[in-house]
Amino acid sequence: MTDTSMTCPESESSLLGSLMVEPDQLPSVKKLVKPEYFSDSARRLIYEAILQLSESNGQEADAIAIANYLRSEKRLEDAGGAEALHRHMSECPNCKTADRWARDVRRSWHAREARNRLRQISASPLPLMAEEIKDIAETLEKIGQGSDEATEKPLTPEYFLERSGAPIQLAEKLLPQVEESVDYLIEPVLVTSCLTQLHGEPKSGKSCFGLHLAICAATGMDPGGGVCKTHKSCPVLYLAFEDGPRRLKRRQIDYMAGLGFDNLYSPGFHFWIKPDIDLGSTDGLALMLQALRFTGAQLLVLDTISHVHRADENDASEMKVVMANLTRISREAKCAILYIHHSAKGEGRSSVYKGRGSSAIVAAADVVIDWGRPDHNVTKCEFLSKDDEAQTWHVHYDQIPTGVKWTMTEDEYKGRSATESEVFQALIQLSSANPNGITAKQVGDSIEMTKRNAGRVLEKLLAEKKIKAQPGRNRTVYFLPL
Repeated sequence: MTDTSMTCPESESSLLGSLMVEPDQLPSVKKLVKPEYFSDSARRLIYEAILQLSESNGQEADAIAIANYLRSEKRLEDAGGAEALHRHMSECPNCKTADRWARDVRRSWHAREARNRLRQISASPLPLMAEEIKDIAETLEKIGQGSDEATEKPLTPEYFLERSGAPIQLAEKLLPQVEESVDYLIEPVLVTSCLTQLHGEPKSGKSCFGLHLAICAATGMDPGGGVCKTHKSCPVLYLAFEDGPRRLKRRQIDYMAGLGFDNLYSPGFHFWIKPDIDLGSTDGLALMLQALRFTGAQLLVLDTISHVHRADENDASEMKVVMANLTRISREAKCAILYIHHSAKGEGRSSVYKGRGSSAIVAAADVVIDWGRPDHNVTKCEFLSKDDEAQTWHVHYDQIPTGVKWTMTEDEYKGRSATESEVFQALIQLSSANPNGITAKQVGDSIEMTKRNAGRVLEKLLAEKKIKAQPGRNRTVYFLPL
């Protein structure tokens, strides 16, 4: 009968799940764990199958290969069936740290061995020999230290990286390596290796706006209005759950026309319509990473996030797993992730916390866009970011003869592209009343342009030496040449 106080079923299960998901970890695990170290016969049988497939057949031991092998040996039911194999994979919290689970399994075995030895000695009438006492003391010391000769390693940043997924580093070594520039796909809303949450009420147009941003990323076109800037074009993977192919086709053609592309589809744009995927599981995590490798996507859009997991949205502990997996996907695949989410019912919440469900969802986001209710095809939205200042935008959705044109402005009036001649004329008109210089906001207000849009044209004129400028502490002022 197994003494359960000296077993670690969770670690044994996680070790098996790690080896099935990431089989290249087996060589290091074999040095630490023997089949007899498993406290449960079913888990021991699965580990023996993994070793057999690897050593004799030269085969990677995924769940299907293990199930087929055990079935051929008529031992699959003894191992708990195929369901047990999938359970070991889905319940593993981190499949890249097999060594960590292996050490736990080995340490637990040492503890059981030490207890069994002490029981044998206590039942024996013979006195303890000095060597036996020393052997038991050394075994107990290894258990107390959480290590043994085979696993003892120097404490380095890499050691903690291996055990926890994150190294411990001195600030003087870590911080100089940190890039201060932000790797934007679309500035400031989509950032490589970061999560963006776009939440709003049902049927308010948030999915349409998310699709427009995705098309801009695929084409390399700016979203319109001068508020956001697309830094590069990239492949896109768009998971659509609430719209069918016909509606997506119409919107693609309309939004592309608004960007100046008539009767064209976005290049490098991949749709994945209503897939059965659970990003709260190890299988779902692995499948999503494979999909991103297959498409080469640098932007992943989830419309909506509620369809890609089976967790309880109101349960923080369950949603933390889902969001941690999303963060891991963004970092490992080096992609930006835009997930669309529904707002909670009721008033009084701040812009950040208007999303439905646990606060663990929004806590994982690096960028949050609070999408309001449209008013005559104009939607006010609040933008918050860990890298940029908070902003308020007005997003305009306009039907044009060929399709749909989107425009984003900082002010309530509608923005449009400022030409150099308009800005130059505004400087002439404002110069007499502003001898100490004219700001971009003043220029923008005078010709109904956004401050950012006018500022870009002013900087272009400055680069061409058509005007002069004097940088200030909080703002730059511009002058006509004398």
